[in-house]
Amino acid sequence: MSQNKDRDLIELQKKVLDNLLLGKLPASVTTEPKRVNPWQLSGAQTQKNLSPAEKIINSKAGVDIREITDDEYLIDYFDKFNTLVLQIGEIRRFMQDLCQGDLDAPPPGRRNYLAAPLKELHTQLSSLRWSMEQLAKGNVVSRLFYKGALFESFNSLIEKVASTSNQLDKARSSEPKWEWSVNSWRYHQILSALNQLHIMVLEVSLEGKIVYANRPAREYFGDIEYLSDEPGSSHMLTSILEGYLLQVGKDGADGEFPKFKEIFDEPNNSWYKITSDKVSFTDAESGYLHMIDNINEWKKNENSLKQTAQTDPLTGVYNRRYGLQSLEEAIFEVKAGVPYCVAFLDLDGLKIINVEHGHTAGDYALRTIADTLASSIRDNRDIVCRFGGDEFVVIFKNCRKTMAKQAVARMWEKLGDINREHQKGFDVEFSHGIIEIDTGRTPDLRSVIEEVDQIMYKNKAARKEAKRLAKELEDQADNAANM
Repeated sequence: MSQNKDRDLIELQKKVLDNLLLGKLPASVTTEPKRVNPWQLSGAQTQKNLSPAEKIINSKAGVDIREITDDEYLIDYFDKFNTLVLQIGEIRRFMQDLCQGDLDAPPPGRRNYLAAPLKELHTQLSSLRWSMEQLAKGNVVSRLFYKGALFESFNSLIEKVASTSNQLDKARSSEPKWEWSVNSWRYHQILSALNQLHIMVLEVSLEGKIVYANRPAREYFGDIEYLSDEPGSSHMLTSILEGYLLQVGKDGADGEFPKFKEIFDEPNNSWYKITSDKVSFTDAESGYLHMIDNINEWKKNENSLKQTAQTDPLTGVYNRRYGLQSLEEAIFEVKAGVPYCVAFLDLDGLKIINVEHGHTAGDYALRTIADTLASSIRDNRDIVCRFGGDEFVVIFKNCRKTMAKQAVARMWEKLGDINREHQKGFDVEFSHGIIEIDTGRTPDLRSVIEEVDQIMYKNKAARKEAKRLAKELEDQADNAANM
């Protein structure tokens, strides 16, 4: 019996190798002991007459190797053989996909012995396809630094395309509105990168003539020959950006280079970062090289971060840091003749509200007074900031004390309406102090804060005393009524 099994194994190995050499992949040979032999389920008498090796070769479902041998070494051998069969199948499917031009097909798994070189081949072919697509769109592409005749031929092709493009530009330089100055492969690559980043590139002669504009610049500026503000010129300036570029040329003789500038172009509602330098072009002509980047997204993120850094998260008004900065700016402007008023306000009874009604009620009181202050001031002129736990500062620009008092009176009216409407079991109220800063004195930041703070605390003490007296009179009236 043992000799028959050995003979069957030798026969199996020979037939498997013969099939592999013919390009045929056999079914996997299972090593699972509980695998049901498919021929035991078949009623075909012809299957029973096949040897185990023939069953494996002819099977489409796989068989149990333990029918042939119980040798664990041989079982392990066929387990590894199964892995080889699966990997060869993976490779064959992937190569068939590549032959059909499908570069989106998944490459073999990382455990496949040939996975690394096949993935490298896939990467190289994908890079080649992308470069060909860009070239077909008229974009500049870089050399592909892969080895082999295929990539050498492609690099030779794009070099010839660049050379032909340069020759055509030179041949028609007297006719078109753009006089191209792309005369080197290195410059070609730089412009390609800037095109992909949507950065505008302008070469402008000393006389204001547009010598070169890349694709993003042509999309923005259109068909213009000169940057000029002279009457009767072929192109009148239509944006702040164009005006700045023209001014760089006018100041060029005495200016320092390179120049860096951020500009908000209001007609186009866009921010631009401009780098300008004075250079010699490849044809020995001198002029200015401008690289212009649209930084709208960057500015949006910057403003968002700035707003976060300047805002009190609970109330939504400005925080102490921004308030101190604004007070310093106000004092500086007072010295230049602009009058300011500063109001210091303190929320009454915040500790009592927190103890008797909870911190949620305390947060409500803080947000209510902040919203009331913010809605009672002039937009784009006055500011409100939360100065401390229950303290707020209002800065009134170009304002006299009478106007500031009127604004505080409006705040009291609004708070009264809110207290009557919501009935929280407590009233949101504040004590305040107001000072006017004008050119009659030259205060510093510390003295302004101390002065208005002292006025606020005097008013707060007076309000407490008034409330105490009112409560005392009320109690006396109740006692008299009960007698």
